[in-house]
Amino acid sequence: MDQKLNYTKLYENYSPKIRRYLNCNFSIEDSEDLLQDIFIKVYNSLPNFRGEASLNTWIYRIATNSVIDKIKSNVHKFAKAQQELNTTTLHYNNSQFTTTFEKQIEKEEMNHCIRQFINELTEKNRVVFVLSQYEDLSNKEIAEVLNISIGSVKIRLHRAKETLKASLSQNCHIYFDDCNEMSCEPVSSCEH
Repeated sequence: MDQKLNYTKLYENYSPKIRRYLNCNFSIEDSEDLLQDIFIKVYNSLPNFRGEASLNTWIYRIATNSVIDKIKSNVHKFAKAQQELNTTTLHYNNSQFTTTFEKQIEKEEMNHCIRQFINELTEKNRVVFVLSQYEDLSNKEIAEVLNISIGSVKIRLHRAKETLKASLSQNCHIYFDDCNEMSCEPVSSCEH
């Protein structure tokens, strides 16, 4: 199999995971741009891949370094642009659809609120938290991606969870709705 076919297969297998990882940190537009940059780096570095780490870990390491570089650059603004939904102009006859639509809006607002608290974590703790909770990487894989010890991963993950728990309990009222799904309401306002 030639290099081009390998790259195509690599992109097909890993781009959805890396895109999801990037979407936790950036807007969709920024994520798409960064995704292309990451896979250009992967393509250019593929001949130098020695197999000392798994391919998955190697690609996440490139992605994580790219994320850190992007965050450190002055180009990226930490606040994501959010589209405002004007629900007063939407009229639906189907009350069940309206309820579903309202629930979807509530979930988006809750996720936005939670993402704000995640974005307030220190860079080190946020990266470990996102790789663990959103990307389902093991502590060992995270340690390899970030080139730190497993103990450091555990400490950072614990600190991230404790900080989030404190922030959420201080700023939000968390409860389970009728469908037994977690929901939250700001105590005063999640726009802190």
